[in-house]
Amino acid sequence: MANKKHIRLETIGDVSQFLSKIINQVYRGEIEGSTASRLGTLLNIQINALRESELENRVKKLGLLTRICAPNLAFPTHQDSA
Repeated sequence: MANKKHIRLETIGDVSQFLSKIINQVYRGEIEGSTASRLGTLLNIQINALRESELENRVKKLGLLTRICAPNLAFPTHQDSA
């Protein structure tokens, strides 16, 4: 296999740009549709992981802001509802 350069897929925009390249490669006959399909599946997984990571970061920030802005406010925990 040829030495391929590392592809950075750190943002949804990165994934979108890479997907555009794949679509064009299929259109030009440079890669097989089956290869593009497998890459598309992986790119979809990457997008989902990026979205989940973004959501997790937002929840953490919200929790921090809540503790700073309303330190005496009591929130039920998972254990309280059991």
